[in-house]
Amino acid sequence: MYGLEDSEEKNIKLCVEVGDRIYANDVIAKEKYSYSGGKSIRSNATGIVREILIDEESKVSNGTILLRVETFSSHSTASFVQEEISKFYQKIKSFF
Repeated sequence: MYGLEDSEEKNIKLCVEVGDRIYANDVIAKEKYSYSGGKSIRSNATGIVREILIDEESKVSNGTILLRVETFSSHSTASFVQEEISKFYQKIKSFF
């Protein structure tokens, strides 16, 4: 589960959808209205987004849980990365 770190209420824009694969340090949300480009909320785990717990237009504050992520064990993470690399090489082969 991932949430905000500061105490102000913010309008945020989610950068992920249910079913998306996310990796550690991926941006999962950004401040919606900000003059300075806004802060990003980053994932601290690798997994699949299983549920979004906020409405896109709602204001959220510190402690608000934004989404639920199904994380992988270290073994399944290695398999997942290997699968992604294999898909990448298949795409490259199609160009040659």
